[in-house]
Amino acid sequence: MEDYFVPDQDELEKYLNTKKGLIKSFLFFRNLSFIKPFFKYNKNYKNIEEYCFKIMQKFVYKNKITNYFHKENYKSIEENFLVNQENIKINYLKICSNVKSKNNKKWVVLTHGINSNKFSSFSYSALYINKGYNVLVYDLIDHGKSDKGIVSFGAYEKKDLKNIVDFLIDSEDVSEIILHGMSMGSFITGQFLHDYYQEYVNIISKVIIDSTYDTLQRLVFKMIKDLKNDPYQSYFAIQNLFLTKYGFDIDDVVPFYDTKSIKDLPILFLNGANDKIIPLEKTRIAFENKVRNEREILSSFVVYNAAHIKGLKKDHTFFLKTIYDFLNI
Repeated sequence: MEDYFVPDQDELEKYLNTKKGLIKSFLFFRNLSFIKPFFKYNKNYKNIEEYCFKIMQKFVYKNKITNYFHKENYKSIEENFLVNQENIKINYLKICSNVKSKNNKKWVVLTHGINSNKFSSFSYSALYINKGYNVLVYDLIDHGKSDKGIVSFGAYEKKDLKNIVDFLIDSEDVSEIILHGMSMGSFITGQFLHDYYQEYVNIISKVIIDSTYDTLQRLVFKMIKDLKNDPYQSYFAIQNLFLTKYGFDIDDVVPFYDTKSIKDLPILFLNGANDKIIPLEKTRIAFENKVRNEREILSSFVVYNAAHIKGLKKDHTFFLKTIYDFLNI
């Protein structure tokens, strides 16, 4: 990077006032209302199992993967809320497999991306349910049926994921937990691991990361450069905005920058070959940071032939085989 200076507070405020368009472009961190939802659903459903199965049937029919979903493999689907430390309600679905397997005490926690919801994650459930794993999906804060709040790419959401993991351990007979994050869900999963993995080293066995950056700083710099603004002054102005208004520092979101604490955890990094949102070289940086600290190679980086987090839909057979090979099933 070229040399730069940190502007003082008055300069930052002046810069923010003259860059309204730039700041509006970053409001997706806090307010997602102007972005078209990636996965729409009807919030007025009455029977959760019927509605989940309806969504899955539509998903497999549309993507021509009808052999993927078998209703009889689902034992139960339970919907409820967890309340976090700030008294914010997080909506979740607990999904149990009806397939008898050595995996019946294993759980997969799926974390969706920005402006999506738990039903998007539910479309991945059959991948695991068919093999005897149980699955928990949930709505991130400010998404779906969860309460409104600040979207921070992991600075705050990591605590909700921690609550989810603790809830599973306390409420179920769990032998292993596998984490699977997608897009922003990968940031959150990575930040959770960065801060808390050592508490769960005996229960979290493997992790799947589909499309990520190693730091939030790198993502913000990319967006600023795409907008053709002075990168450094713009970055510090935006950093100051989120620190003073939303209470978190962009520089603190570092899911896959320093990976020493997770050096013994196998992680499968995935990315679409045609991904225009998170280019595959960004996920490759996260992967390289991870393997740099591994005594022996535990992690891998695989590219599927599809766009952003579309591997399950558009490269279905390869996507499933990649994950099953990673899980040794």
